[in-house]
Amino acid sequence: MPAHVSTGAIGAEPIPHFTPRSTALSDLDRRRIGFLRLVLVLALVFLHYGGVYGSSFSPYPGYQGQPLPVAAILISFVLFIGFTAVPAMSAISGFLFFQGATPQRPPDFVRKLRRRVHSLVIPFLIWGTLFALVGYAVHLIYPDLFAAFFAKNQSFLRTWGNAIIGINRTQVAFQLWFIRDLILTVAVSPLIWLLVGRLPWPTLAALVPLWILDYDLVIFHRLDVLLFFSFGAACAMHGFRPELPKRWVVPVFVLFLMAAMARTLAPWALGRADGLGFDVATGAMRILGALAVWNAALLMIDGRFAAWVGRNTYMAFFIHAAHYPPILFIKLSLGSMIDPMSEVAQITLYLLTVSLTISGLIALGRLLERRTPRLFKVISGGRTEGGSRKERAGFLPT
Repeated sequence: MPAHVSTGAIGAEPIPHFTPRSTALSDLDRRRIGFLRLVLVLALVFLHYGGVYGSSFSPYPGYQGQPLPVAAILISFVLFIGFTAVPAMSAISGFLFFQGATPQRPPDFVRKLRRRVHSLVIPFLIWGTLFALVGYAVHLIYPDLFAAFFAKNQSFLRTWGNAIIGINRTQVAFQLWFIRDLILTVAVSPLIWLLVGRLPWPTLAALVPLWILDYDLVIFHRLDVLLFFSFGAACAMHGFRPELPKRWVVPVFVLFLMAAMARTLAPWALGRADGLGFDVATGAMRILGALAVWNAALLMIDGRFAAWVGRNTYMAFFIHAAHYPPILFIKLSLGSMIDPMSEVAQITLYLLTVSLTISGLIALGRLLERRTPRLFKVISGGRTEGGSRKERAGFLPT
């Protein structure tokens, strides 16, 4: 990521060995970030498909020897690739938030926090409320669905608080946990500036084992966002650049794909699916993946697919917020029409469900933007097609 800091000392000694420089984002970096915004969200849509239709095995541990191995391995493999999305998006968000700050000069917290109310908090509450109501309506018709959210032995406030914003569990639209944790991370950004500005490596070194061991520090769902947002902040304030030599980009990306496949097959090969070793391996794979996709994006920002991404990158927030539970409903509807023991049928269902979810949401988003532009601007966090053109290649601060 590009360095962007200037050195105006206002009350703190500079950190030895760091020489922050004031460098604006290049057009290439804008294009790369715009490209990754949508591509990483599309990876999350694949990730949230869930497991093989009709199977009781979760894809998250990896392949454990269950029936339909080709479909099961494919789904888990793509899932582990998708695990890079949250680290990469969080690092980009942290970099953009602290762009222009230095260890001695904080960002304009008031302006940035006010902006995040409109780009994160308001759409988060709208989407959370909408899908909580949808989940409750579906639960009334099919009591087994979303039953954990609407149990009768819970108080009204806890029931709807969890369903909408996830007080002590993920909400109905569970993909919103990322936005929830990003909001909380932004809320503690002054503390991040103090710690990462003065002690970047000790701060990151302290967060990594907590992240691996799945501590949530009480208020977070997970520490993914806090850790990688802090890394992005360090890149902005200290001029770190996670850039690989050009000749290494493809080999590192291939190494990441091999690591994702190894992690997919590890439970089957080792005869178990959990333990600290798995957590460490998954964490290392995600760090490698974030590095790999950040660098590989430069090789993919031209061509027909990149042009399609450029036209639709402003939809990233909308697709992220809206894709679950619709993807679940599409999967269940189409799944009832297939032979659940057919590999071909399961793989077709997987690809078709994700494709219909993405294409349907893009079509819906465009329709809403044409018919109700003000509403679309609110629920997409201020991201619009006109704004993406204005900001070049869809670049908009998170």
